[in-house]
Amino acid sequence: MPGADVPGASRSIECALVRPARPAWLAWFTLGPLFVATGAACGFLLRPMAVPAPSPVQETARITGVPSLAPIVERVRDAVVGIRAVQIPGAGAPAADAHEVQDGETRGTGFLFDPAGLVLTAHHLVVAAQRIEVEVAGAGTLAATLVGDDASTDLAVLRIDAPPGPLPCVAIATTDDVQQGDWIFTIGNPLSFKRTVGAGVVGYVGRHLLHDGLPVTNEYLQYSAPVHAGSSGSPVFDLHGRVIGVTTRAAVDGDGLGFAVGGRTIRNVLSAMERDAGRVRRARLGIAFRERVPERGSVLIEVTQVAKGQPAERAGLRVGDVIRSLDSQPLASAFDFYDRVTWSEPGREVLLGVEREGRVLGPLAVALGELGPRDPGSQPQ
Repeated sequence: MPGADVPGASRSIECALVRPARPAWLAWFTLGPLFVATGAACGFLLRPMAVPAPSPVQETARITGVPSLAPIVERVRDAVVGIRAVQIPGAGAPAADAHEVQDGETRGTGFLFDPAGLVLTAHHLVVAAQRIEVEVAGAGTLAATLVGDDASTDLAVLRIDAPPGPLPCVAIATTDDVQQGDWIFTIGNPLSFKRTVGAGVVGYVGRHLLHDGLPVTNEYLQYSAPVHAGSSGSPVFDLHGRVIGVTTRAAVDGDGLGFAVGGRTIRNVLSAMERDAGRVRRARLGIAFRERVPERGSVLIEVTQVAKGQPAERAGLRVGDVIRSLDSQPLASAFDFYDRVTWSEPGREVLLGVEREGRVLGPLAVALGELGPRDPGSQPQ
């Protein structure tokens, strides 16, 4: 209670505050080592931190301003394989470059895109083969079988017959964000020099060229890395280590120019192969067209030619008609329209939003035909 005397309380307080006097030297004897230790600790903590020596990659980046590709290359290179296709006697390989054929074997490059042993390569390397072998890093030479091919895009899929186990593989890019000027690198077997790395930039996105005179045009990726005999089938990588293209031999004269089938086409071809047991079937509408871009709104497709006897003519489409939509969806570009028609399943019915002489017609139903490998015309829609 306040003001009450608590027996022993004042004595306890006094004992707590009043200490017997100690000699001064005793305090210094006790605290001196503590001060010394504290000073040493502070000196240790405040010393300049040691900087580890830069790695070769960091040093290269510091000097050149460009990071080394070595870490990415190391991560993906074992998925790149050599292709050896023994030709059928007398059949020849008309699609292969002369320098790619040695002693009756066509040699080139491919890459594993599935750990179960699926390989993507160039069609012209294996088109006339009676035996195909795949050279896999760490696993030797393994027999393979052709399970899907497409001459129009120069792509082929092989399956290793008896893989020794899960094999290293690389991913095919799922986006189409490649831009002109992007850095790329390739790994291939040019002139039989195994797993050679080349580097360059994307020179052009969406170069449209015919392949061996086939009417289906492809949006080739043009790049500046070196290309030689044996480079066919080489993966083109972005700086994330994703495959954004497969090197092909394009029908153009020009040393130093590389062309690759782009990622979107690769994905379309693989989807078509999966759907039709290795075959690639393309749909056909039967028109030629050009793109019109109004000041506002989506892209319009103007019909400039209608092929006789084809689905478009049978459905009543005419020259001068304007296609505003496909299956009630607007069109992003002429290439968008091209892809959505071409990569549809043949026989499927589509709805075209059509405008004729300024008047909007009702949706026009068209049952798509099928594009043959040698159908005439440069635009197979």
